[in-house]
Amino acid sequence: METFNTAQACSMPAGYVSDSTDCNDGDAFVHPGALELCNAVNDDCNAGTSDGSSEDWFGDACDGADSDLCQEGGYQCTSGAQTCSDATGDSVRYATDWTTTATGLPMRE
Repeated sequence: METFNTAQACSMPAGYVSDSTDCNDGDAFVHPGALELCNAVNDDCNAGTSDGSSEDWFGDACDGADSDLCQEGGYQCTSGAQTCSDATGDSVRYATDWTTTATGLPMRE
Protein backbone atom coordinates (compact mmCIF):
# COMPACT_ATOMS: atom_id res chain seq x y z
CA MET A 1 0.00 0.00 0.00
CA GLU A 2 1.33 3.40 -0.96
CA THR A 3 1.92 6.00 1.73
CA PHE A 4 0.77 9.51 0.91
CA ASN A 5 2.72 12.42 2.34
CA THR A 6 1.19 15.85 2.49
CA ALA A 7 2.86 19.15 3.15
CA GLN A 8 1.73 22.73 3.54
CA ALA A 9 4.00 25.30 1.96
CA CYS A 10 3.87 28.69 0.23
CA SER A 11 5.20 27.07 -2.95
CA MET A 12 5.08 23.45 -4.08
CA PRO A 13 8.07 21.46 -2.78
CA ALA A 14 10.10 19.42 -5.28
CA GLY A 15 8.60 15.99 -5.88
CA TYR A 16 5.06 17.02 -4.89
CA VAL A 17 1.98 17.59 -7.03
CA SER A 18 -0.88 19.99 -6.40
CA ASP A 19 -3.49 17.21 -6.42
CA SER A 20 -3.70 13.44 -5.91
CA THR A 21 -3.29 12.39 -9.58
CA ASP A 22 0.28 11.05 -9.21
CA CYS A 23 -0.29 7.36 -8.53
CA ASN A 24 3.26 6.51 -7.41
CA ASP A 25 5.16 9.15 -5.48
CA GLY A 26 8.18 6.83 -5.22
CA ASP A 27 8.80 6.58 -8.98
CA ALA A 28 9.53 9.75 -10.99
CA PHE A 29 8.75 7.91 -14.26
CA VAL A 30 5.19 7.11 -13.17
CA HIS A 31 2.88 10.12 -13.42
CA PRO A 32 -0.08 11.44 -15.41
CA GLY A 33 1.05 12.02 -19.01
CA ALA A 34 3.89 9.51 -18.88
CA LEU A 35 4.39 7.10 -21.79
CA GLU A 36 2.58 3.80 -21.19
CA LEU A 37 5.35 1.23 -21.65
CA CYS A 38 5.01 -2.56 -21.76
CA ASN A 39 6.25 -3.24 -18.25
CA ALA A 40 3.20 -4.28 -16.17
CA VAL A 41 3.24 -0.81 -14.52
CA ASN A 42 0.50 1.80 -14.77
CA ASP A 43 2.99 4.43 -16.02
CA ASP A 44 0.43 7.14 -16.84
CA CYS A 45 -1.77 6.68 -13.73
CA ASN A 46 -4.78 5.92 -15.95
CA ALA A 47 -6.27 2.46 -15.41
CA GLY A 48 -8.13 2.77 -18.73
CA THR A 49 -4.92 2.98 -20.80
CA SER A 50 -3.66 -0.38 -22.06
CA ASP A 51 -0.24 -1.44 -20.78
CA GLY A 52 2.27 -0.85 -23.59
CA SER A 53 0.01 1.37 -25.70
CA SER A 54 2.80 3.97 -26.15
CA GLU A 55 5.15 1.37 -27.70
CA ASP A 56 5.77 1.76 -31.47
CA TRP A 57 4.84 -1.88 -32.13
CA PHE A 58 1.57 -1.86 -30.11
CA GLY A 59 -1.35 -2.87 -32.35
CA ASP A 60 0.81 -3.79 -35.37
CA ALA A 61 -0.23 -6.91 -37.27
CA CYS A 62 1.48 -10.16 -36.29
CA ASP A 63 1.43 -13.91 -36.95
CA GLY A 64 1.03 -16.30 -34.04
CA ALA A 65 2.73 -19.63 -33.37
CA ASP A 66 1.04 -21.36 -36.33
CA SER A 67 2.82 -22.02 -39.64
CA ASP A 68 0.51 -20.15 -42.05
CA LEU A 69 2.47 -16.84 -42.12
CA CYS A 70 -0.85 -14.93 -42.13
CA GLN A 71 -0.86 -11.88 -39.88
CA GLU A 72 -4.21 -12.44 -38.21
CA GLY A 73 -3.43 -10.88 -34.85
CA GLY A 74 -2.09 -7.71 -33.32
CA TYR A 75 0.80 -7.08 -30.95
CA GLN A 76 -0.29 -6.35 -27.40
CA CYS A 77 1.28 -6.26 -23.97
CA THR A 78 0.49 -9.11 -21.58
CA SER A 79 1.96 -9.19 -18.07
CA GLY A 80 4.72 -6.80 -19.15
CA ALA A 81 5.71 -8.77 -22.27
CA GLN A 82 5.06 -8.23 -26.00
CA THR A 83 2.63 -10.89 -27.27
CA CYS A 84 0.69 -11.61 -30.45
CA SER A 85 -3.08 -12.06 -30.26
CA ASP A 86 -3.20 -14.47 -33.25
CA ALA A 87 -4.53 -17.77 -31.91
CA THR A 88 -6.30 -18.88 -35.09
CA GLY A 89 -4.13 -21.83 -36.09
CA ASP A 90 -3.20 -22.57 -39.71
CA SER A 91 -5.48 -20.72 -42.13
CA VAL A 92 -3.94 -21.71 -45.47
CA ARG A 93 -5.33 -24.71 -47.33
CA TYR A 94 -2.91 -26.65 -49.51
CA ALA A 95 -4.18 -28.06 -52.82
CA THR A 96 -3.59 -31.75 -53.41
CA ASP A 97 -5.62 -32.32 -56.57
CA TRP A 98 -3.69 -30.38 -59.22
CA THR A 99 -3.10 -31.60 -62.77
CA THR A 100 -1.06 -30.07 -65.59
CA THR A 101 -2.59 -28.49 -68.70
CA ALA A 102 -1.11 -28.75 -72.21
CA THR A 103 0.78 -25.50 -71.57
CA GLY A 104 2.45 -27.00 -68.50
CA LEU A 105 0.58 -24.70 -66.12
CA PRO A 106 -1.21 -26.26 -63.17
CA MET A 107 -4.97 -26.46 -63.39
CA ARG A 108 -7.21 -27.39 -60.51
CA GLU A 109 -9.61 -30.28 -61.23
